[in-house]
Amino acid sequence: LESGSSETSETWVIDLDAKDKLQSKYCIRKRQKGILYDVDHHDRDFYITTNIDGATNFKLVTTPATPNTGGEWKDVFPYDPEIKVDGVHCFANFIAMEGRLGGFSQIWVFDPTDPMKSKNIIHFDQKSHTVSLGANAEFSSSLIRLSFESLTTPRCVFDYSPTTKKMTLLKKDPVNMYDPVKYATDRLEIKARDGTKIPISVVYRKDLVDIKKPAPLHLYGYGSYEICIEPQFSATRLPLLDRGVVYAIAHVRGGGEM
Repeated sequence: LESGSSETSETWVIDLDAKDKLQSKYCIRKRQKGILYDVDHHDRDFYITTNIDGATNFKLVTTPATPNTGGEWKDVFPYDPEIKVDGVHCFANFIAMEGRLGGFSQIWVFDPTDPMKSKNIIHFDQKSHTVSLGANAEFSSSLIRLSFESLTTPRCVFDYSPTTKKMTLLKKDPVNMYDPVKYATDRLEIKARDGTKIPISVVYRKDLVDIKKPAPLHLYGYGSYEICIEPQFSATRLPLLDRGVVYAIAHVRGGGEM
């Protein structure tokens, strides 16, 4: 049972195996202003994403799945300000963590028996992309359902095997008369006035644009309310690219990407 606001979180647990289920309920951690957390359950432990201890970009902690454990949270991984942790999803034999690295969405997978040694990021060929966990309803599944897309790749649904590290394509959104071979996407970094690197996603048609020479450019950017402008595919953008225009998204601060 969860409740919260923009500045507080509180999660209660009910033991469904208990004879008196209502009497078995307990709070994982009572709400405290400025502390946010989200919980998933694995075996005898809870895995929690939280901003506690000044973890501005959130971190992953664990605690035993027993009452009165609010003060016993332990870091699964040391807090890394370069990684923004967005969520965690537990499976029977592994755990998936969603977040951002270098401004772009990522998924990490690890074995809960040895998180540090087993932690692995799911790699994609395209540097600028959007990836997220799909509907993973089966706790015992040996596969992770995820969705992927980029400025040149329509939305795809994959099954990923943490054991073999291979992906199987299940579905790809159809786009009439679209040939992805004609287009290219890349990730650039531009220094702001204060020296901070701002990631830029670009897409263009390879036979119409020499990326090393000046070309018409449509630059888009938005950074507020932690709304991220993802590098996603758009069929309505194709007429612009087919006229030799380079399309770019500046992932500026304020949007949550960094």
